[in-house]
Amino acid sequence: MANTSRPARLITHPTHSYHALVLTAAGDNTFLCDGCRCHGSGLCYRCARCDFNLHEHCATCPPTLPSFAHPQHALTLEPFPDGGSSSRDAAPRDCDLCRGPIKGMSYRCRPCGFHLHPTCALLPPAAAGSAFHPEHVLALVPAAPRPCSACGKECVVWRYRCDPAGSTPPGLLTPRRALSSSPGRRGGRR
Repeated sequence: MANTSRPARLITHPTHSYHALVLTAAGDNTFLCDGCRCHGSGLCYRCARCDFNLHEHCATCPPTLPSFAHPQHALTLEPFPDGGSSSRDAAPRDCDLCRGPIKGMSYRCRPCGFHLHPTCALLPPAAAGSAFHPEHVLALVPAAPRPCSACGKECVVWRYRCDPAGSTPPGLLTPRRALSSSPGRRGGRR
């Protein structure tokens, strides 16, 4: 059953304990999330006084999370990359799904060294209704050297693939292209 509850309009968050954060619509503007340090659009929790913003998910993400991308262990939310005490202390690390740099909080599997941006942890294992390929459900699969069906660039990150008969797929789409073209979805930008 889908969660139909509305997000809280006002919250407190451990990464910004000075003031309450207000749920705000960024409209067509983008913002930099002060949690994961990735760009976003749409709803965010904001402290206007401090110009502090969190993706809706980064503000409410659970402390542990199972992931189809790493089924061996649950992932643990860490406020700073590699468990440092600030983003300046941390060694550079890339997200194991999108390959973008992790500059803020992330989900991590300590035993395996697996990391995900909080927004990448939200990607569904399958997506339907893509404007690029509406005929079939697309499955999110690990990287392979093939071109993206939408932009023609080589996919070096996890990507959505059409594989209706279990055979070699005719096309691939990067997660952002597949989901940004799906009805009702607005993806964050890195």
